[in-house]
Amino acid sequence: MNTSFKFVAYCVGVVVIAAGSSIAQAQLVALWDFEEGTGSTTSDQINMNDDPLTDTTWITGPGSLPPVPGGTTAALLFNGTSSVIDTAFEGIVGNNPRTIAMWVNLTEVTDAAASQSLVTYGARDANGRKWHVRINDGGGARVPGAIRTEAQGGNQTGTTNLADGNWHHLASVFPGGIDSNNIDVIHYIDGILEGETGTTDEPIDSGIGGDFPLVSIGARRQGGNSMFDSELSSFLNGTLDDVRIYNVALSQSESQSLVPEPSTASLAAILSIFGIFAGRVRRLRTG
Repeated sequence: MNTSFKFVAYCVGVVVIAAGSSIAQAQLVALWDFEEGTGSTTSDQINMNDDPLTDTTWITGPGSLPPVPGGTTAALLFNGTSSVIDTAFEGIVGNNPRTIAMWVNLTEVTDAAASQSLVTYGARDANGRKWHVRINDGGGARVPGAIRTEAQGGNQTGTTNLADGNWHHLASVFPGGIDSNNIDVIHYIDGILEGETGTTDEPIDSGIGGDFPLVSIGARRQGGNSMFDSELSSFLNGTLDDVRIYNVALSQSESQSLVPEPSTASLAAILSIFGIFAGRVRRLRTG
């Protein structure tokens, strides 16, 4: 390998590593990577809980899986009518910061009156108490098929219809804090900042435990009046992989590190490096 090529390879490696290194500083508090590929349970790799699967189907074909950094061998298909994962994880309470991230593949959003749940927990005993990340069903200016994060009484919704049959990486980021509310939610789609169509400036005080539902994946239970409501609704019609919950608000660069393609900033840096390299080669040739 010649010296010039080594120089380029080294610089590109530095840029890629720098783009993803900060994710290691974030606190991952729950992870369902769905790597089992078979069986009736899936493990929360952080808390070592085996959570039951209901009416899900394992997907293991290489051409059917998302481009998870580091690779993946399986994902889970949800049937849109009865599939759910009931987890033992309680979610994140109060107005504390959080990030919920995952890979999603949706083929269609057929019913304008029916939302599709991704990761949900909490209750609707009062405004601001539940925390639901789901696919929007439309209404007003909001786009059907877009990512939506809602607390009882308000939501923040994206502007991109994700029901295109392709894998997308979604990250719902809430910075938290005393004066924070649902409008402060930030969404990243494939590592890119998503547009916003939020409604109602609702303070957040997520409630869990006791009669309040714990984290569900692929459907939701909505407790009302502080009482647990066991009826499932808003079933996901699509495939999920690598579902993660952090107890911090990931930055855009940290979100991008969960996506294999280099970020815009990284590409710009790489192009800059190649520009420097090209200049160096020209000087060597003319010097």
